[in-house]
Amino acid sequence: MADVLQPYLLGTVDNCLNICWEGQADRPYAVSVRQTARQQGERHYSPSFKTHVSDQTGIYSAAVTGLEDGADYQYRIKDGETEVYSGTIRQPKCAPGEAKYLVMSDSHAFNLRQQMCEVAQPGKYRAVLNIGDLPSGTGYQREQYLSGWFDAFAEPLAAVPMVYAPGNHDDGPHFDTYFGWQANFLNSTSTGRCFSFTDAANTHFVFLDSNPWGLSQMNAVNSGVSIPAETEQTIAEIKEWLTRDLQSPAARNATWTVVILHHPYTDEFTNEHLVPIVEEMGVDLVLSGHLHKYHKTVPIAGGAAPRPLYLTVPSCQDAAHQMRRGDGEQRLMGAFPEVVAEGNGNYLDLDITPARMILTVYGWAEEGGFTVVDRTVLDKAEQPEKDLHFSGHRVEIDTQNHVAMCSAEVTNKGAGLRLLMAGIIDNGESQTLRFTNKDANGSYQYLEAGETKRVTFHYPLAGAGEHTVQFGEAQCGTVLPSNGGLVCDDVTLDLDRDISVLQINAQLTNRDTQQEATGTIEVVLDGQSAAQYSVNTQARETCSQTFTYQYTHGGQRQVQVRLDGQTIADETLDFGGGIAVVPTVHDRSIWGNHALVRGNPRLLVQDGNPWLHFEDDADYLEIPASDSMQAPEGYTALVRAQIDRLAYSYEMAHNPLLVRGNSVGWGATYFARMVIDRNGTMKWGTCYGPTEYGWAGGKARLGRSADYELQFTKGAGGTCKIDGEVVASVPPIGADEQLNEYSHMPTFIGYSYIGHVIEEIGRPMYYTHLPAAVGAVVFAEGAADLGDLAGSGDLPSNIKAHLDFGNITAQGGYTSQWRAFRNYAKQYLRDVDVWTIAAVTVDADIPSGCEGVLRVASSFDAKATVAWQEVPLRDGRHQYLLDEAISGQYVQFSLQLRGKVAVGEQVLSPKVGEVQIAGTNGSLRSQVTWSTQQQWQSGTFTGDIGIEPLDRLRVFDQYTDPIHG
Repeated sequence: MADVLQPYLLGTVDNCLNICWEGQADRPYAVSVRQTARQQGERHYSPSFKTHVSDQTGIYSAAVTGLEDGADYQYRIKDGETEVYSGTIRQPKCAPGEAKYLVMSDSHAFNLRQQMCEVAQPGKYRAVLNIGDLPSGTGYQREQYLSGWFDAFAEPLAAVPMVYAPGNHDDGPHFDTYFGWQANFLNSTSTGRCFSFTDAANTHFVFLDSNPWGLSQMNAVNSGVSIPAETEQTIAEIKEWLTRDLQSPAARNATWTVVILHHPYTDEFTNEHLVPIVEEMGVDLVLSGHLHKYHKTVPIAGGAAPRPLYLTVPSCQDAAHQMRRGDGEQRLMGAFPEVVAEGNGNYLDLDITPARMILTVYGWAEEGGFTVVDRTVLDKAEQPEKDLHFSGHRVEIDTQNHVAMCSAEVTNKGAGLRLLMAGIIDNGESQTLRFTNKDANGSYQYLEAGETKRVTFHYPLAGAGEHTVQFGEAQCGTVLPSNGGLVCDDVTLDLDRDISVLQINAQLTNRDTQQEATGTIEVVLDGQSAAQYSVNTQARETCSQTFTYQYTHGGQRQVQVRLDGQTIADETLDFGGGIAVVPTVHDRSIWGNHALVRGNPRLLVQDGNPWLHFEDDADYLEIPASDSMQAPEGYTALVRAQIDRLAYSYEMAHNPLLVRGNSVGWGATYFARMVIDRNGTMKWGTCYGPTEYGWAGGKARLGRSADYELQFTKGAGGTCKIDGEVVASVPPIGADEQLNEYSHMPTFIGYSYIGHVIEEIGRPMYYTHLPAAVGAVVFAEGAADLGDLAGSGDLPSNIKAHLDFGNITAQGGYTSQWRAFRNYAKQYLRDVDVWTIAAVTVDADIPSGCEGVLRVASSFDAKATVAWQEVPLRDGRHQYLLDEAISGQYVQFSLQLRGKVAVGEQVLSPKVGEVQIAGTNGSLRSQVTWSTQQQWQSGTFTGDIGIEPLDRLRVFDQYTDPIHG
């Protein structure tokens, strides 16, 4: 089949579909179709044609109508008089009003292509519903569709109709060229990317393009740029169209209504734009993808039968099989009690009958073969709450926490899923509650059809005084005290290390309905009380209060916050402070963009050339931000690396060779990106405005040295090479577009943030790292021929960084500011406050082979030194006695530190965490301490010494970011 792509069947509505294939323009193609069981009645169709972008090839499509349910059809494609393809359309034999669909999402590299071809056998499913993200790269890479989808899934594509929703990786011209025909003759938006149809089993399907909010709006918000007006207009059009469609006779007369889109319920913007509409309009089921995980989610409010049920379909890229349900004590996702189950798998079977929908998630098990991950049934019960049968009721009251603890055995006697809900009578007032725990920190609980479970939930009691709580046949009464009504609903701890302030933000409620309540907030550091604050609230008042504590010692501290003696927060926080040698890889370019060595990588020599081996998460290089690293029109970046391995399943992927920006993805959050996905695929990219222009191509060369090069300019587009071989390319962008340079950010080699930017912390909650050895890093402005990296001599001025791994230094100095032992007001002109200094205490980390020397000096005017002494530092915390006491009104110290850089060994750095100088003045005793980041920053740094960055290796678990790794 010289010029014809393996044909694919597109769409399923009213027994119509499109037979599509790829070919050269202006060919005399024709299609004929006949029912297999009949020798007569062959019908002939002339296809339409849609060209590819900047190409002489395109997609032909013949709209075939009048197909009968359950019948098989043969079709032939002719090029003039020559038959170039013959295929069969296989339809399942279903009872009237029934249908079965295969649902797939996020195939990307499609490593399960062979297994999924077996699943999608012709004649088994009425259609395949695809939720998007076909390429590993972007919709601008046509070859990604060919290799990852059309070649990989050729047999099912030619025999089973398929319907597609675009994902964020499909955001480009080729998705519309390949799949745009599916919206023909349907109710659709102006772009044709949103459409609806009513199919077998009287099911109304609505396919949505969620990229305007899930991609474009998200990119803009995450990147701190304005949302384009056309994006806002498109979102408004989609919402108006969706509302009208769900109000149409086709939707209202359907037995079932299903909405399909790529971005899931847990996406911030899907939750904002879509959820209110589908819940108001009574949609039965919402299917989405994007997360590469399985989520089952119920509406935050409603009855025992969830409408709609939200299912996130897992990825069919890689084998996965796991499942867990939420409970009343611990949420599956921090911000979403309505996520009731999560796990992983590979595809979904959707079986529809007039009475119920059966949703079965399958995953590839380790022992081989697909097995059931989860099965859910939706039915049409009119009073689903009556299907929950309770027995063995129990209730008791916790007077200290003001909650009623209720439990019972519950059986779901209905035909479908039921959320656990129960009636409570508190002082004669009836309430119906969903099952979570007393602080609403648990996930909602549910039972599948026929399931029995003993459940417990906590009901908060409002107000002091008498309470009689009835739960079924169980009853309990008590009198809650009117005093001690102050409780903490929520508390957060924030650090500002630049000014050494711990901020406690607490939401407090006085549960007493009759009188004011007082309380005490106490800050406890490492088990010792550090500060107390009084709180006063009116009856029934809820207030947010902020308390600030100025701390004086750095380092890791155990922080507890207590309300009237009861702990409301308990965290280990790094208060910062301390200085260290930060080894430097020197830059050969004229710009002096030297790289800082973080962690303790090992210095190796391979083929006579030095390399740094990143063995731990903390090992990476950082080129600090500088004006000279700007490249407004584009750049060329190269990293020579020997990559050890791909990311483990418990690690974040997108292992970074070189990144500049707030994140390697999930927003237009980077200027340059060279990363390795979990399956070894190389991912590249840049961003401009609200657009994340990322793509994929090539495979990481595991276990051997390779040069990875990314060149991108606005005028020429992107070209990526591995060892000089082009592995991916993308078209140019407009000359007026502005690249998101993130010039205030360092350029990282071997490290990056990953995920959505969390507004409260100004970064994603995750990080990712690179297990590899790195032997060369070059960054150039504009397009550059990097030539021989080993070459010597002058470099052209557009080479902004060219790291010399043979020139790594690791020594420097620090001098503190002058400080007085006390505030002293002079009594007369020549009055002085004289202190004697006989000892200094230093907390230091001096690894073997490293050195540190501290010099203590005194002064009477904070200018001229009158006396000084030096002491060599030892590892650990030690007090050093001076050979001779020195005197003065002010004290200062300076440090000289030297690290260790030796071939075959880890690069080691000495660190000083605290310096404490004690003084005496007669019977007075005082000490001056340098411990916090604020105190160290007031001094002077020279050479390879600095304050190490904090929190880069911290995962902020208190936030929810449901990304896929």
